[in-house]
Amino acid sequence: MKARKTMKNQPLIQEVISQISQRFAPKIPDIKKAIDTLLEKDISQGWVTSIVVLHIRRFPANTTSPRAAKSNISALQEFNGPYPMMLSKTIQCLQVQQYAAARAPNVVPSGSRYHHNNPLQTTMSSSTLTAVVNVIRPVPSPTADHETQWAFLEEGIDLIMTATRPQTDVSYPTYMSLYTVAYNCCTSSRMHHTTGDAVGSSRAVGANLMGLDAYNNLVQYFITRLQQLRDPSDSLQDEALLRYYGTEWGRYTAGLDYVNRLFTYLNRHWVKRERDEDRRGVYPVYTLGLVQWKEHFFLYVQSKHSKLTGAILRLVERERNGETIDQDLVKKVVDSFVLLGLDEEDISKASLDVYREHLEKPFLNTTEKYYKQVLERIIAENSVYDYLKKADEHLKEEGDRVDRYLNTETREKLVHMLIPHHFNLILGSSESQMFPYFDKDEDLQKICSAARANMKDLDLYNNLVQYFITRLQQLKSRSDGLQDEALLRYYGAEWDRYTTSADYINRLFAYLSRYWVKRERDVGREGVYPVYTLALVQWKEHFFLYVQSKHSKLSGAVLRLIERERNGETIDQDLVKKVVDSFVLLGLDEEDIGKVSLNVYKEHLEAPFLDATEKYYKQNSEPFSAENSVSDYLKKVEERLKKEEDRVDRYLNTETREKLVHVLVRYYSNPMWESSQSLPDFHKDEDLQMMYAFLSRVPGGLETLRKRFEEHVKNAGLAAVAELLNEDAEGADSLDPKAYVDALLEVHRKNSETVTRNFRGEAGFVASLEKACKEFVNRNAATGSSTTKSPELLAKHADMLLRKNDKMAEEEDLEGTLNRVMVLFKYIEDKDVFQTFYATKLSKRLIHGVSASDESEASMISKLKEACGFEYTNKLQRMFADMSLSKDLTDQFKTRMQNHDDMDINFSIIILRTNVWPLNAPNNNFIIPPEILSTYDRFSKYYQTKHSGRKLTWLWNYSKNELRTNY
Repeated sequence: MKARKTMKNQPLIQEVISQISQRFAPKIPDIKKAIDTLLEKDISQGWVTSIVVLHIRRFPANTTSPRAAKSNISALQEFNGPYPMMLSKTIQCLQVQQYAAARAPNVVPSGSRYHHNNPLQTTMSSSTLTAVVNVIRPVPSPTADHETQWAFLEEGIDLIMTATRPQTDVSYPTYMSLYTVAYNCCTSSRMHHTTGDAVGSSRAVGANLMGLDAYNNLVQYFITRLQQLRDPSDSLQDEALLRYYGTEWGRYTAGLDYVNRLFTYLNRHWVKRERDEDRRGVYPVYTLGLVQWKEHFFLYVQSKHSKLTGAILRLVERERNGETIDQDLVKKVVDSFVLLGLDEEDISKASLDVYREHLEKPFLNTTEKYYKQVLERIIAENSVYDYLKKADEHLKEEGDRVDRYLNTETREKLVHMLIPHHFNLILGSSESQMFPYFDKDEDLQKICSAARANMKDLDLYNNLVQYFITRLQQLKSRSDGLQDEALLRYYGAEWDRYTTSADYINRLFAYLSRYWVKRERDVGREGVYPVYTLALVQWKEHFFLYVQSKHSKLSGAVLRLIERERNGETIDQDLVKKVVDSFVLLGLDEEDIGKVSLNVYKEHLEAPFLDATEKYYKQNSEPFSAENSVSDYLKKVEERLKKEEDRVDRYLNTETREKLVHVLVRYYSNPMWESSQSLPDFHKDEDLQMMYAFLSRVPGGLETLRKRFEEHVKNAGLAAVAELLNEDAEGADSLDPKAYVDALLEVHRKNSETVTRNFRGEAGFVASLEKACKEFVNRNAATGSSTTKSPELLAKHADMLLRKNDKMAEEEDLEGTLNRVMVLFKYIEDKDVFQTFYATKLSKRLIHGVSASDESEASMISKLKEACGFEYTNKLQRMFADMSLSKDLTDQFKTRMQNHDDMDINFSIIILRTNVWPLNAPNNNFIIPPEILSTYDRFSKYYQTKHSGRKLTWLWNYSKNELRTNY
């Protein structure tokens, strides 16, 4: 992003440079204007500071004097703009320059660079100014060999890694020199390869060596540095060890951060490429430093009886016993455990493997041992109530401890570990007999508050299960002597009482459900549920199935009540709904217990209900269908369907509606089809509408009606053509095109209205209509086996409509008639035949000038184009173009020949393209009359002069002339 902004604003930056570089005689207003413009272009204040300072320091060497530096400071102090922090930083740099020019002119090279993110170190007070100077060997040239470059880098890296505060102990020139050499070391073409078992040595060739040697040298440096830290740690114990470890960890990671930035190029290119190629054991420099710390210092210290972990745990125990400890020190060491975790698959992802193995696990074990001793003493000396108070205090203390200096993931595990001890001690106390009966509500709530997440021995959970079973066993015996409505009332009352109590108990044991149950289910434990769901499972297994097992007593009682309602009796619908709702709630999806499952409802109620419904209506509908007309039968069916749908809405599950309707429609449709032989004329609109409404309730219910309708339309079309032929004694050859088209259109119109009016324009019936129309239009008594008869008659009918003085066109709207022609045209299978006949008829209308109007002709062609595309009407449109060109040609010829005395004949000539017009030249030799011979010759010559190479073929058989006589 910065690079893009730099490129975008180069002219502005150059303006700053030009104003500042002239021996420090800056024009302050110009600099302010340039910097203001940069800031308006969303360049950060820090970056502008970098530009200013960078170029302030690029003044010529002969200005490096105290006096020149002082003048520079004065000039910038006059820069009283909106950037005080930026100016302060800039002036501070110049003050360092002033001090260096006066005291140590060689400290700051005249060409040195500055960037605000890199550490240019100055420390200032009201009376003292200090500039940090690091003296190291000369900077090697970019062409130096790798050994020379690394020797320089190693010395600088060691300076950084051993510094107490790298940001103040390493000078800016030193840092920038190291950065430049690190870049050269990673990009130099003078490659040098060390031997041995270093990373990648077995496969590094070519460009890989540019980063490989630098990487291996870094590895070796870290190892050497960390081995130096081991000896001092050997004799240290407890808090002294932790302080040494924490100090060295802080120094090491601070220096590592600076070294990581030095080798940015190595990380960005060589390391990235190696990891992209799935190379194991290659990491960015910062991660590499952590890996080496872990392997060569952390594990070394830990290997001696877990010295580091033990020191932490002993400090924690001292805090538990009331002492004050250095929590910041503990947190620093614990944080190192977290940072040393590494996910090899995704190194950017946090990993707690080191923390869990080396600290969390020992911490939980020691915590368990500690509280086992403490809590046994407390429970022996206090009541359960007082014990629970102290248990809550301990839980809070441990939670706070986690928040202060442990990882947050440890909190849940810590609570999981502590709760069993609390609860086991409660159950073992003299007061624990109260638990199974839930008599002491106040103590019960204390127990549930303590039992928050984890019961390893399942005592709490198993006691709940046993309680539910005992309670439900008591309900069984009372239900044995009950039947029908009495059974339902007993079941409903006990269900209400049980579910209300289960909801209350579920809230009491909220922590049990939220933590222990969740954890057990997360690890795949089957048969473990939240407390409310557990109660429902026990009800189902120990009461519901017990009652149902006796000849489906429960569902049978529900179905008998429903049958009484069908027969006109009044029943307790609320009671039925309460029992049916229990069927729904008892469903359980083992994969997702939060998801609604209707398995119990479907198996124990819905399936028997649908069977009973079908049997009921089978007994009651057969006499009715035999005694009533189809219309009355459909009305009765619709009435019964509505009642059953209302029943579902009142006390059954909504999913039953569709299945119930499907059962009834399937059953009632057979008698209806047997009685529908009076319907093929499809004139009984009311019956068709009721039939459609009835059958459309289920998927596929309309299919039979669609087939009947399609057959009816087809037969109607065939019958209309047959009737037309019977009226014409001469047969199909002399069939009137208008009568034929009108008969077919009438069949289509009537049945199309039927689809719209009675079948609501449903797509399936529209398709049936079109399929039937296509059949009778192309294959009927008039067409026989011919595929050209219908296209021919339709083209002749269109020709009559488009001719002048056509009575049909005068009597009715021509545009509407053409639209109806297109209705039949849509069903014509061989549309090319229609095109042939239509083009022939059109050519004659155009040649003889008998078209009704050009607008009507254009409208018809437009409709054909819309139906069949551009290519279909291309020739027809070109015929009109020929007519227009011929008129112009005739007028031009007449104008040219008007001075000839023998040109006393009024004539017009039409030039037709052979490949467009469906016309054939006559075979006989036509003798041109002398009266027009001269005109014929003159026009032929005229045409050849305008269109050389074209041949005119005269169609004398399409010509006409008018002879006028005076008498």
